[in-house]
Amino acid sequence: MEDNYLTICTQKKFNSLINEKGCLKGNFIITGNNISSLGCLKRVYGNLGINSNHLIDLGQLNYVKNDFWILKAQKLTSLGNIKKIGGTITLRYSNIDDLGKLKTVGNTLCLRDTNIKILSNLREVHILLLPDRFKNKNIDFIKTTEIKYFRNKKKIV
Repeated sequence: MEDNYLTICTQKKFNSLINEKGCLKGNFIITGNNISSLGCLKRVYGNLGINSNHLIDLGQLNYVKNDFWILKAQKLTSLGNIKKIGGTITLRYSNIDDLGKLKTVGNTLCLRDTNIKILSNLREVHILLLPDRFKNKNIDFIKTTEIKYFRNKKKIV
């Protein structure tokens, strides 16, 4: 993680950074236990990290220009309205089991050590890292340059 991330830990700070079109510009980490939803946020022009067990949903968020990752978010189980991530998505050890409306990932989609169930909306990803339970499933509808399968490891708490 780079030092040029702005940490957002209060709803007031979060709301003050979103412009009138529902956008954030820069690199952000959502943390703490004061933000339960990303609400009216629609687009992030930069990177977005989640490190908050209080966050329940991603609100109206539908686009992240660069990377998106989840470190902690026990209550968050879906990517909801996100349709496109321009960079890499790292969901390893997260509770995400639903990719929601996600269609396009510009770089890598890491679903290692997740309980992901359905990939049906996904259409394009450069590198796809999947749990090995997907080896015998048809994912020909996903345009990709590389797929790697991994056995899930037990999560160390």
